Order: sequence, then C-alpha cells, then structure tokens
Amino acid sequence: MVKFILVLQICHTLSNVCDNPISNQQIYNSYKECGIDGYKKSYEIMNFLDEKDLNYNRTVIRFWCEEIKNA
Repeated sequence: MVKFILVLQICHTLSNVCDNPISNQQIYNSYKECGIDGYKKSYEIMNFLDEKDLNYNRTVIRFWCEEIKNA
C-alpha cells in the first residue's frame, strides 16, 4: 500500500529565500489525509509566527506530500 509523509517549507517572498524543508516523519495512509494535515499545520505555523515578521517578509508556507514505499 502506498503511504505518504508531509513536508513543509517556510518561504519569504520579498527576499526570495526558503528555509530547509522539514518533515515530522508522520506516515499518512492517503494523499488526502496528508494534504488536509498540511493545510492544518500551515495554519498553525502562520498563527504562531510574529505578525510583523509575516507582513514584512511576506512569509508563505509551502507543503507537499511525498510518496513512500515499503512503509
């Protein structure tokens, strides 16, 4: 069965810089489950970050689900 892990990356659009991608190595049973959690975690990160920094750097969260085999 195909499984997925979530990978998140914080990017700052004004400086055109992205931090290194991170993953908590949680394994998801479906692409949908992974994608929904990606939106939830992105929301949590945006709420955690300082509003002044978000506005100044135009911070965005990128995420994707990577397929893993043999999980």
